[in-house]
Amino acid sequence: MNWPERIFSSGKIPILTGFAALAVSLWTAFSHPGSWEDDAYIFFRYAQNFGDGGGLAFNPGEPSFGITSVLWTLLLGGFVRISGLEAVVAAKILCAVLFSSGVWILTRLVLSRTRNGFLALWTGLLTAACPPLVFSAVSGMEIALNMFLLTTLLASFFLSPQKKFWAGGILVGLLFLTRPENLILLPVWLFLTLSETENRAQKSLGFALGFAVVVLPWFFYFYSRSGLILPPTRTGKLLLFLPMQFGLSLEEFQRAGLVERLGIAVRSIAVLFKVKNFLIFVPFLFLTGYYILRNRIAFTRFWLAGAAYCLGLVSLFGFFFPLIKLRYFIHTYPFFIFASVLGCYHLWGDVRIRWPLFARLLWIKSGIFVLLLGIPILGILTARKFAASSQQQGIRREIGLWLKENTPADARVALEPIGAVGYYSGRHIVDLGGLVQPEVWPYLKEGSGSRTDSLLVFLERKGVDYLIDFSPHPWAAKVVDAFPEKFDRAARIQSPYPPAGADSYDIFKLRR
Repeated sequence: MNWPERIFSSGKIPILTGFAALAVSLWTAFSHPGSWEDDAYIFFRYAQNFGDGGGLAFNPGEPSFGITSVLWTLLLGGFVRISGLEAVVAAKILCAVLFSSGVWILTRLVLSRTRNGFLALWTGLLTAACPPLVFSAVSGMEIALNMFLLTTLLASFFLSPQKKFWAGGILVGLLFLTRPENLILLPVWLFLTLSETENRAQKSLGFALGFAVVVLPWFFYFYSRSGLILPPTRTGKLLLFLPMQFGLSLEEFQRAGLVERLGIAVRSIAVLFKVKNFLIFVPFLFLTGYYILRNRIAFTRFWLAGAAYCLGLVSLFGFFFPLIKLRYFIHTYPFFIFASVLGCYHLWGDVRIRWPLFARLLWIKSGIFVLLLGIPILGILTARKFAASSQQQGIRREIGLWLKENTPADARVALEPIGAVGYYSGRHIVDLGGLVQPEVWPYLKEGSGSRTDSLLVFLERKGVDYLIDFSPHPWAAKVVDAFPEKFDRAARIQSPYPPAGADSYDIFKLRR
């Protein structure tokens, strides 16, 4: 056995890649304070209130359900309560642990399928150092949890000798509580269950029971408290961003025909194929395709199910929620990495047979590159990208700290986005985006257009003390321009690192 084979034949490779992922993710997460996603701060505030014993509430004492990931909120809130850490710090640690656990599972899966330590190591390091994946996983959102559960579900299909389908039902239920669109996995996994040759009825029942045990308690609790089936965040975002991005109201979008919906879907999905994202996907898609073509029969059901899940996600967002971001799909990267590594394994076998000398040189040099050069470079790039994007939240953090120092503790502040400002200020937030407070929806429909008086009525009815918006005023603060006698500018907060499209925020005090 030569030295590369001795190095890459160890069964401890999954543990090594797991620790590598933990180191990279922790370094990336703590390379800059806070998070680059404003929505992450919504989770932080919910988790902080939950950890402090206030239940599910964005504003203390005011129960609300403006969260897309109840499982992530409860998990983070529980960790905050146990550890006593601030939510933003707890989220970084928890995200890193979940991400590294997912890398460990994926590496173990590849090692079991190929019996090739080098490919397993390559898989783990590629996943641990994939810039967009690490960048998203440590953002404080539910992405790391989503990836971990999806990778666990993937492993359960290949590694469970007894195919315990009740466990699959539990995992799909947990994935649904992590992101509502994961409900697509329900018919996908049922397809895998029903395609079994033995005990199909028993396995289907086990899957259904596992799913029901996880989902039904939360569903009944959520419906009894809110009267809704799904969180209000989707409607709020559509009301706010459809006019900005597509020039459509929510009613116009809902009335749109199939052809018009298809056009909107194509325009929204095109976001995923920006150059930087597309270049990441190209090698994955090529090697995935090679593996599937090379093994047309093996695991056909699994690849059909995986393709159905990915296409279902894209279609669901494109047709029903065309406000697409890469973070809604980034958790599927391990699926492509797993398939592409298996494709590389078979491609390597074909090359080794035809060009053995070239294959041997490629094997050794690529291993040295990945271990000694590739990972440090990618890790540095990931940390820099995270730091640069995190600066965009700096101005909102400054607003929150200004409010904390210069306003009464019981002050009511109206704005959108609400995350970072709400978390750092600790003030009562009136959500003008309708994510956590559906009562703003009727006013939002009118006030985001020409009916600025409608928005003013809402602000006065809610007892708002301060109104915050971009300068110049593109949306909410149009009411300031329409009714200048009602407002005084209390402050203008500027940042050396302004977010795209905004140089400053204005803070207005409402006159009584």
